[in-house]
Amino acid sequence: MSYLFQPSGRSIRILKPEAEFILGYVDLPPEGYRVLSPDGDTVAVVKELDDALPALIDHHEKHPAQWEQESPTEHEKLTPFGLLSVGQEPLGHWSVYRNLHTILLHDGRPAAFRTAEEGKAVADAHTRYEMGEKSSDGYVWFSMA
Repeated sequence: MSYLFQPSGRSIRILKPEAEFILGYVDLPPEGYRVLSPDGDTVAVVKELDDALPALIDHHEKHPAQWEQESPTEHEKLTPFGLLSVGQEPLGHWSVYRNLHTILLHDGRPAAFRTAEEGKAVADAHTRYEMGEKSSDGYVWFSMA
């Protein structure tokens, strides 16, 4: 996945376009480059603009997004790799999605989990995988669009 640096007034917005995610912002000098989280909290002050992206990635790794329960049958988490969703299907099992139109497959079939917690754990373990990249345990993200 690539990053996009987009000027925005006296700052630069850092985006992950494929994930539809704002990684953070960088305020331009005079007193160094202030690196901000998407919420506007200062993450670091760096001397070089090239150091802003590693500081933001480090921040997201040390402070990962948390799962939120949207309803009794749906959980979501917005990550730098996309919106993860775990939803309960009509037959009772739980499925995992990324950005609402990408489903997690296991050995070529939609992955089915007994609990939301199990689905969330597998989603977390496979968040960084690219579309179509098969993991050693047989999971792969597949676009339904």
